[in-house]
Amino acid sequence: MIGFLVILLIAGVMIFLTLPAMLRRRELRDAAVYSLLTLGGIVFSTFAALLLPFPSPLRLVVAAYKPFADWLFSAMGWKG
Repeated sequence: MIGFLVILLIAGVMIFLTLPAMLRRRELRDAAVYSLLTLGGIVFSTFAALLLPFPSPLRLVVAAYKPFADWLFSAMGWKG
C-alpha cells in the first residue's frame, strides 16, 4: 500500500510542476498527450507495486511488429 501512495505522490508532483506551465503556454495537445501517458504510467506502476497480475505491455509491441518481421524474414529467405 505504501508503494501506491508513493506512486501517487510522485505523479502528483510531476503533474503539479509540468501541466500548469503547458496550459499557460496553450500547449493543449502536448498537455493531453502528457496527461494520457502519465495516467498510463500510474496504472502500470500501480499494478506492479500491488503485485497484481497484468499482461506485459511488450506483448502488444510484439503483436504490432510480428507481421512485418515475418514478411522481412520471408523476403530475405530466413526462417524465423
